[in-house]
Amino acid sequence: MSSTGAGRIPVCRPLLPDADTLLPYLRRIDGHRWYTNFGPLAGELGRRIADRLQVSPSRVVMAANATAALTAVMMPHGRLGDGQPPLALMPSWTFVATAHAAETAGLMPFFADVDPASWQLTPDIARAAVAAAPRPVAAVVVVSPFGAAVDLAGWERFGDETGIAVIVDAAAGFDTAGAGRLTTVVSLHATKALPAGEGAFIVCPDESHASETIRRINFGFHGSRDSNVVAGNSKISEYHAAVGLAALDQWPARRQAYRRAIDGYRERLGDSGICLQDGVGAEWVTATLVATWPGAAAAAARLAGRQIETRAWWGNGCHAHAAFAHCPRLPLPATARLAADTIGLPLSLDITAEEIDRIAAVLREG
Repeated sequence: MSSTGAGRIPVCRPLLPDADTLLPYLRRIDGHRWYTNFGPLAGELGRRIADRLQVSPSRVVMAANATAALTAVMMPHGRLGDGQPPLALMPSWTFVATAHAAETAGLMPFFADVDPASWQLTPDIARAAVAAAPRPVAAVVVVSPFGAAVDLAGWERFGDETGIAVIVDAAAGFDTAGAGRLTTVVSLHATKALPAGEGAFIVCPDESHASETIRRINFGFHGSRDSNVVAGNSKISEYHAAVGLAALDQWPARRQAYRRAIDGYRERLGDSGICLQDGVGAEWVTATLVATWPGAAAAAARLAGRQIETRAWWGNGCHAHAAFAHCPRLPLPATARLAADTIGLPLSLDITAEEIDRIAAVLREG
């Protein structure tokens, strides 16, 4: 992920708060001698995120990473052990972590297509998929593609009408995450817009759901030493909370830097026919910039020849991975088109105007 050769531009160059910025938080850890297990820095990070979302702090649960968090919130809907697992309807157009979390939680991924404009599963697509499902659908996992906003109101209506649990995988969606009546998971991985190195937060519909989630990330314990549900151990450490707090202190500047870089791409690509996601840069920011146009594959090869790295972040879709070959799926034409026509472009907080010039010049050659 870091630059290793002269002139090379990596697709992702993470930048976490430096040692001097972290030092006050690390000294607090030294003073508390409380290193994990719902420590004071983890609590403060959760409260600050709750303030940002304008919800009660009791609805925000911090976790070690987003995959573990997704697993925890899916566990109540899965079946562990013998018996056919219920289905978790999800888009194939997502990172494999979504499907791995479902399998670990005792659910079987059931892959559906996405809307070709928004790149997302929609309530209408989900309704048709549920009707065509080979067995009952216990949960629907809605994925925020690369940080784009999700239609929370529409999905709340879907949940009310069907009685099916709806979980939002907003791993890259720190800047767009909402706080409605759905469970939402946001990643704080080093490659995300707000990084803690590793970490995640879960926005729960209410305090009761939050209590259940705490049990699922803490050996089944919450308020007693009686482990009364199947669970894991996925609590965030105080050290990662320290990084998250320092990054949150920097958020306005970090957001502006991402916006400036994304706007730079948009200006340079102009009328080239290369499209970025709707609203990215203007309405929301991301650390993962994905562009789409029919010449994407050829452009990726040209860029590679000029020492410019790109990434097919989601490959050909989850269904194409051997780990999920056994999972049922519906026809996936939009997923196939996105797999062929999208590439992840280099983006980092410190990408320079000259680097964007160089990238755009190669892209416009096609």
